[in-house]
Amino acid sequence: MPKKHNKYPSIKPASTVHPSLESSTTKRQYGSASRSASDNQSVNDLIHHLRRTQTTSPNDGPSNTSRTVTQRTLHPSLRNILDVPETPPPRPRSNVRPVGGRFFRRTPGPPPPSSWLQTQAPANNTSDEHQGVSVGYDQVLYRLERLPGVKFPPKDSLQHAVMKSMAITWAWHLEYDNEFLMEIPSRLKLLLLSYIATHMSRSDITFTGNTLNFLFASPEASIAEVGYVTRLDLSGAVGNWISMKALSKQLLLPRKESSTPIIKSEETVPASWDDSEDSIADDEIETHSLSSPQSPLFKSPSQVLRFPNLRYLSLAHPKSTAASWGSLLSLLSHISTLTHLSLAHWPIPTLTPNLINERITHPTMRSVSFAAGGTDTYSADENNWVEAVNILRRLSRATYCLKWLDLEGCGEWFGALSWDGRTLHDDEPFQTLSSAWNGTWRDIEWIGVGPGWIPSQKVDVDDMSSSFVPLAASRHSPASQRQPGQPRNPDDDLTSVLTEQDLQEAAIAREKQRRVNEWKAYEETLRKARRVEKHIHRVRREGGGKWIHFSFGGDGVDERKVLEKVLAKIDS
Repeated sequence: MPKKHNKYPSIKPASTVHPSLESSTTKRQYGSASRSASDNQSVNDLIHHLRRTQTTSPNDGPSNTSRTVTQRTLHPSLRNILDVPETPPPRPRSNVRPVGGRFFRRTPGPPPPSSWLQTQAPANNTSDEHQGVSVGYDQVLYRLERLPGVKFPPKDSLQHAVMKSMAITWAWHLEYDNEFLMEIPSRLKLLLLSYIATHMSRSDITFTGNTLNFLFASPEASIAEVGYVTRLDLSGAVGNWISMKALSKQLLLPRKESSTPIIKSEETVPASWDDSEDSIADDEIETHSLSSPQSPLFKSPSQVLRFPNLRYLSLAHPKSTAASWGSLLSLLSHISTLTHLSLAHWPIPTLTPNLINERITHPTMRSVSFAAGGTDTYSADENNWVEAVNILRRLSRATYCLKWLDLEGCGEWFGALSWDGRTLHDDEPFQTLSSAWNGTWRDIEWIGVGPGWIPSQKVDVDDMSSSFVPLAASRHSPASQRQPGQPRNPDDDLTSVLTEQDLQEAAIAREKQRRVNEWKAYEETLRKARRVEKHIHRVRREGGGKWIHFSFGGDGVDERKVLEKVLAKIDS
């Protein structure tokens, strides 16, 4: 039988070897085949081949070692001024040793910056303004048990540790456990919101806007499914992971229109008013009364509350740029059954917050200017709380069931709570809050008016005030180094006159003065709180109302020591 030959050539590419492994005979014998095979290879195959064949050997010596990355450094004088730590020395090169026949290499590329390896600080690590003093993030008091209504687990319990860990990594849980968060027990959901408000990492706040939708039932759920929601601790939420507009959309739902058609009878439309007086009977008058839903003047509310049994609400610690009093009044008008409300650290009540620093010039008299809005930066100095009191009176009418009100950290506008209605420029008194304390807010039994922050504790106040020397009076200043009668040279550079020690002394003096201002602002806030307490007690006593308990804080040990020290000084 004749032998069959395949008429199609093999598609398997010819194997090639590295040029260093080829002998002269092999090159002559297979040279043409190798060249034809290399011509058929793609660019990616050639690059992969070069990477395999040109791998650096560990025994090649120091000539093939990777070059170290030079880190940027600063001059010692600039490093001390900017408070930059010393540049760490370069790390030693790791010895590459074979373990079990394999070579373990370090992570390729330069080492990560030191700032990446450190724990990220919260996004709120910016300074806050209290009474014109810049207060750091660690000085503001964030209370886990700020809002009552639930019982928190002990600090040394497993439940506390688990919920705190969930709050710190809450963005991760929303992304990977989103549909399973609904299975958390109802009581723990209310607790978890407080842990999120206190311990959530501020670096991931942009991904947590749907917290309420993931934790609780959908807005279309029945009242029985959301009836257990009586408490919402949304401290730190406004402006951080949700806006007031988005919060109103999640809490207020549009009312579903009834599908029953409305049939109008021709008998209800009289031909004239005279005929209608004779034809309408007494029972028809009762049917068409204003309190009846069939009345054309009766209008049902267009929005309903998502959680109808909500009694405890906290909107503390908002971003000052996102706290809108107009949106707050609109939201609270639909939650009139609130008994506990926290507005800690809210800014001055005004409907035009963007116009506080704006002035309008008189059209004819250019030298005369006045505030663009109802409240400006001079309202506290001029004792002008007209707009703030009007907003608080509207707030009292919307929350007429309140028994507990938290205004901690609102020392900027404590003057509006005890205002007598008179300003520096108007002789006629305005309406005050006195009627509200015995009217719509007559059931309030507890008010928090603490400062909401604590001053620095590192240096004593007396030592700071006595050792403070301004830079202008220092013997190292340029003015003190000039001879008497010598004119000032405008070409002199300040940096050429001041030394590193002078700049360090000036920085220390500024820090000491800042801490003195902190203590003064803290003391002034407590003085205002005392005036509010005495004013409201007097108003309640005159109107025969209930006694109100005022809280100035003091939950922590450090806070209690500072508070008792300053209150003893004020009351003496």
